[in-house]
Amino acid sequence: MSGHFEVMDEPAGGYRFRMLDAKGKEVGSSVIFPTKRAAIAGLAKMREIAGTGLIRDLSRTAGMPGASPRSR
Repeated sequence: MSGHFEVMDEPAGGYRFRMLDAKGKEVGSSVIFPTKRAAIAGLAKMREIAGTGLIRDLSRTAGMPGASPRSR
């Protein structure tokens, strides 16, 4: 099984989603959204970007020999 997303209530109000790997370990989480609809829309946008977006290496080692290319 691949990873999955979970949408949850925030104790102080609003909603958040998180991404878990195949073993259930959290690998990312969102900001707090005011409504569940907004959280779902944010999750859908993140999935779209993750599938097509470039990787930009902004680390101190970018461009050094043996480092990954700046964008893929």
